[in-house]
Formats: sequence, structure tokens, C-alpha cells
Amino acid sequence: MKDGSSNFDNGFDKNNIKKMIEDAKNVAKGLGGFKAFKSGEFLLSLIQKSFKNYWENANAEYFGDKYKINDEEFLSNKLCISFIG
Repeated sequence: MKDGSSNFDNGFDKNNIKKMIEDAKNVAKGLGGFKAFKSGEFLLSLIQKSFKNYWENANAEYFGDKYKINDEEFLSNKLCISFIG
């Protein structure tokens, strides 16, 4: 680029990118690796992992932190809506 900057000047350095790639590899391995990806089996693992993560985090504390609010009525409504769908 003309100003001397590069595409990596957005807060990502080489070490950060390497760590992100390693993390992605570990997630892929946890879902069954390339074999599961090719066969489509990874999808069920991904859905199960997503539901488990959501189930563990769908509580008043999580929503309070997410929406930066301590209004119990608001949080109650958010929880009800999240469980309904």
C-alpha cells in the first residue's frame, strides 16, 4: 500500500493469526476432523456443541453482561423469548 501499511495492520500480527489458525484446527478436530466434514457428520457435532454452549450460557447473568443491563424484568423477558425460540 502507498502509506506503508499492510492488510495486517488491523490488529492482527503473525502470532495472533497463527494462534487463530491453531484454534480453528482444534475446533475442527473436536468436530471429527476432515473425515467428518466430508461425510457431513460434523454438522450434528456442531449443532450439539452449539446447543450445549447456548444452554450453559442462557441465564440472567449472561444476558445481563451481554446487554449491559441489570433490569430484572428485561432480562426475564429475554430469557423467556430465548427459550421460546
